[in-house]
Amino acid sequence: MDVRLNSSHSLRNHALHRSRSWAVSRMDCQLSRSGDGHRYAAMAGIMIRRESEEVAKRAIILNCVVAASFGYPRDAIVEWLKSEGIWSSATKWKAAYLQSETPPDEDNITANQTAEAAATLSWSLGLIDALPDPSQPTDLDLVIDSLPQIQAPTSEFLGSATLRPRAEIAKFNETIYNNHWAVRDALINDREIPDNHHPVVVHQRHLASNWLCPKLIGGVAW
Repeated sequence: MDVRLNSSHSLRNHALHRSRSWAVSRMDCQLSRSGDGHRYAAMAGIMIRRESEEVAKRAIILNCVVAASFGYPRDAIVEWLKSEGIWSSATKWKAAYLQSETPPDEDNITANQTAEAAATLSWSLGLIDALPDPSQPTDLDLVIDSLPQIQAPTSEFLGSATLRPRAEIAKFNETIYNNHWAVRDALINDREIPDNHHPVVVHQRHLASNWLCPKLIGGVAW
């Protein structure tokens, strides 16, 4: 069953347009500091990435979370993930969200925002050629088309998953790290956000990128 998510959907708009105070509270969970970005490139040669299959499974989980936020039947999602041997890859919050019959609106918004994290993982697997500038979200159809349709077999997809080179992922992490700092600094000091970078887009890409690089960042509970 194919799910087409309309980027003009009211939930999607609500998820992307949040207050400055909301953005600061979320971005404070990943403190960034200007000038540290160069360390990523320097450490790229020794960095440890996640395994390709682990990343592919997490991307599928995120895609399911987004689909559920748009109303895809949750019981069907959970049953499918279990049958494909992917359910154990769901974190505590994501598993609880997918099993909730009536999640609160704020949880639906949070779930919807993870589309940008799913896009980042798809990019890391080479399934999306390039992500758009952080000033705009990734086309949801592009994310959906890059991953197995819900209810479809996943074994071939998981078996063929291959991550981009370490240096490329490290460079992306360096860039989004500095984007994060610039956006958070502007929000805190009530200045214009540089280059119109979107706080939700930057935040979600940073979450996914940090999770991809445990050697550089340490364990990230996400």
